Amino acid sequence: MSLGHYHRHLDGATSLGIYPLRPDGSLRWFAVDVDDRNPAPAQALYHALSTLALNRGIYIERSGGKDHHVIAFFSDWTPAAGGRRIAKVALREAGLPPTTEVFPKQDALTPDTPWGNYLNLPYFGGDNPEGRRMILNPSSLEPVPLGVWLEAVEPFPVEALSVVLAGLPGEPQGGYAQGAPPSTRRGAGGPAWSRRPQTKKRRRRSRTRTGSTLSDNVLNRWSRRRRSWRLAAWMTP
Repeated sequence: MSLGHYHRHLDGATSLGIYPLRPDGSLRWFAVDVDDRNPAPAQALYHALSTLALNRGIYIERSGGKDHHVIAFFSDWTPAAGGRRIAKVALREAGLPPTTEVFPKQDALTPDTPWGNYLNLPYFGGDNPEGRRMILNPSSLEPVPLGVWLEAVEPFPVEALSVVLAGLPGEPQGGYAQGAPPSTRRGAGGPAWSRRPQTKKRRRRSRTRTGSTLSDNVLNRWSRRRRSWRLAAWMTP
């Protein structure tokens, strides 16, 4: 994997998917595929994760198919089993189906699944007016420009994960109640960009039919390389 792959992804030439799980069974992020065009379930999951004390490093992405991904970032590598357990409990707390896909889909790699399952990265083709494959503000659901998001990514510290895991509620008596009302409690935290006023107006870019972003005065070589590097730093195992 090279920066060239990320350049082509951000230019809209070739979409890039990343496997979050390493051979040692660790991850630095997990994602939940909320297969619903209505953003409310994704928002419910976002708030459920916050309620479980995972109060930073959580982001909502509108995927290419207009459904949503909820992604959680950690400050360092941590066992996948713990991250997946948090995701599953949050699904239950949000009232979402237990069959909702969590990436990675397993706690460890096996001979039958030597790579695991990949997730398409956000910002294919960069910023766009429709907000497709862009991170969204969890309250207003407005798309967040790539440069703003990359400067403000705030991962959850792995040192605090043991506290989160110890405080997870157990399985409710009678099992999982699918369709239970989503949790309405809110966490105290939130992504930094949702609390910072935006001082610069967003500029609309022209796009080719393949999704490539044009106009070097908007995204010059230096910023393109820097953004590719930062995206790679967060998403690549």
